[in-house]
Amino acid sequence: MQLKPPTRAKFSQRFMPIGECDSYCALIPGLPEDLAKICLALVPRSQFPVMGSVSKRWMSFLESKEFIAVRKEVGKLEEWVYVLTADAGSKGSHWEVLGCSGQKHSPLPPMPGPTKAGFGVVVLDGKLFVIAGCAADHGKECVSDEVYRYDSCLNRWVELSKMNVARCDFACAEVNGMIYVAGGFGPNGDSLSSVEVYDPEQNKWTLIESLRRPRWGCFACSFEGKLYVMGGRSSFTIGNSRFVDVYNPNNHTWGEVKNGCVMVTANAVLDKKLFCIEWKNQRSLAVFNPADNSWQKVPVPLTGSQLSPIPKLCKSSRKEGGGCHVSHGMPPSFLQRSPCCPVIASAMVDEEERQWRSLPGGGDGVNGKVSSDPPREKLVGTPSPGAKKPFAPPREVPPQVTHTLPPEKMEIFSSLNHWAEHSILPFLKPVEESWQPQDHLPDPRSESFHDEVRELRERAGGLPDDYLVCLVGDMVTEEALPTYQTMLNTLDGGVRDETGASATSWAVWTRAWAAEENRHGDLMNKYLYLTGRVDTRQVEKTIQYLIGSGMDPRTENDPFMGYIYTTFQERATFISHGNTARHAKRHGDATLARICGTIAADEKRHEAAYARIVDKLFEVDPDYTVRAFAAMMRKKVAMPAHLMYDGHDDRLFGHFSAVAQRLGVYTAADYAGILEFLVRRWNVAGLATGLSGEGRRAQDFVCSLGPRFRKLEERAQATAKRAPAAVPFSWIHGRQ
Repeated sequence: MQLKPPTRAKFSQRFMPIGECDSYCALIPGLPEDLAKICLALVPRSQFPVMGSVSKRWMSFLESKEFIAVRKEVGKLEEWVYVLTADAGSKGSHWEVLGCSGQKHSPLPPMPGPTKAGFGVVVLDGKLFVIAGCAADHGKECVSDEVYRYDSCLNRWVELSKMNVARCDFACAEVNGMIYVAGGFGPNGDSLSSVEVYDPEQNKWTLIESLRRPRWGCFACSFEGKLYVMGGRSSFTIGNSRFVDVYNPNNHTWGEVKNGCVMVTANAVLDKKLFCIEWKNQRSLAVFNPADNSWQKVPVPLTGSQLSPIPKLCKSSRKEGGGCHVSHGMPPSFLQRSPCCPVIASAMVDEEERQWRSLPGGGDGVNGKVSSDPPREKLVGTPSPGAKKPFAPPREVPPQVTHTLPPEKMEIFSSLNHWAEHSILPFLKPVEESWQPQDHLPDPRSESFHDEVRELRERAGGLPDDYLVCLVGDMVTEEALPTYQTMLNTLDGGVRDETGASATSWAVWTRAWAAEENRHGDLMNKYLYLTGRVDTRQVEKTIQYLIGSGMDPRTENDPFMGYIYTTFQERATFISHGNTARHAKRHGDATLARICGTIAADEKRHEAAYARIVDKLFEVDPDYTVRAFAAMMRKKVAMPAHLMYDGHDDRLFGHFSAVAQRLGVYTAADYAGILEFLVRRWNVAGLATGLSGEGRRAQDFVCSLGPRFRKLEERAQATAKRAPAAVPFSWIHGRQ
């Protein structure tokens, strides 16, 4: 075989200044330049760091694209999988590289800087770039503008130029040798439309033309020399964006492809077409053809792996009988440049026939590229009929930042135990003085029981289906109470119930509060059962799914954030139940109106208790409390039942929320109103002393949110009008 590696002009050492000899002298004295490059390319990878220390010329060659090209030509090019994996028994993580066989792996040196989430990952010229993200700084999230590069040849990390705009949860991809980042969240929690590009030759970030609209949680890829930004969200209330933004670096303009994918979790480019895994109403493979800007959908077969519910989209060449691969079973790590990945099961689609065929699994590996940024929510594949597998929750979320309460804050709640006994526990009512569900329902011991049930069913017969959807959604939310009690018992700082029957005021409150709240779902459930208007079994399945999935409030086990979150939610449920009571009265069901009104009164009392706790926190530590408030609002307070699933509808909570918005049961305006109410209640704008610089910024951020959220109400209303008028709900026997 005749090797023809790339050649460069030779320099004569006798005309070279002495100071530049190290940079331009022969790679290996006495050997022709081309042969010397081949010799260096044949050295095992493990010796690269030692080679880099021999001379600047050797280091420069090792870092160059030419070195990769020569190793490829002599058959020594190795490809790797970069994996970010959690450290066992700790909150840390570390990067590893996996060899193409899947057997060889080794840890990378520790990456500089704090541990981050929401960062971007790109591989360019064999180097790993870790971009921006969000780090925990003294217990609070801090958006970063830092960029680090790992050089696999020299086995070292290098800090590069900082970005112009700090951001997290953004889209990033390599296009034509440049790295592009788009959208995300900024330092103040604002959604961003800005875009910037990194030139690795100049080590410089440059702001370019912005997106047409702010966008975050999105996904990017390179396709035919253009940047495609898809998925994610473009406003807080509109939900997952269907538009695909396309940037052309040649003329520096943005274009748009409509009716694209939503909830994109992975992508690959094969034979001049773009393949995307989409998780919307059904799990499907979406294929984009740029020739006519069209999309085709192919359902994705699921194998139900407990290791990773999200399929990974890969590709193989046509000469290998290839197509687009979907693999299941990848550990939920951050992966990039994945030439060979161990999998448990995989399938390949024939694009022309639009059919799948199974491929060998068990760690044989597939070729391609795997997404580096998993979605916030993932749907777990249902096991095949007859398969016996351990239970896996139907909806999962990736690991979040946990246990961020600073040590100096740990004692605050313990010191307030006596205060809570006299100021919070009085909000509870004695059991003997409390209402019970039976007080509002026909008494089965009464001779008129059957007549009362008949009257109840007649009144309920006039309730519209969309109102029933709201009522069932509220009831399911209430029935998931075990999850909410569990959430409160994850909080640090001495507020959790350590034994299950702890005598501290905080533990007593949590148990008794849960006992009072437990009556709400019980009463609504029994009422709906008696009406005969709902599919009780489907409702019960939804409840079981939801409790099994849990919730993701993103409170970081911090009681400051935990009690702020709970105050917000208690007011939200007070508003929602109050509105359902008014609807019931308008439709002529006085009994249901009384039930909803009674529950709303309980929620109002509980809201007052939690708000008083936060009152005290603002008094004791205004700086940390306002920062916690800002942190929760930056996270966009998630509703407790956002992981709702009924075994059929992957977007059940979104569909339920759209109905609630349309009927005015709970709207974007209510969300903004709660924020403004709490800002006034806690006098956030009036905090004048005891605030650090970060506290002042948090104060300004929180106080500026109300007007911005109010503007989103118009968008939410417009979206509700555009939403499909007919969405089937299993709760009401599949009616639309």
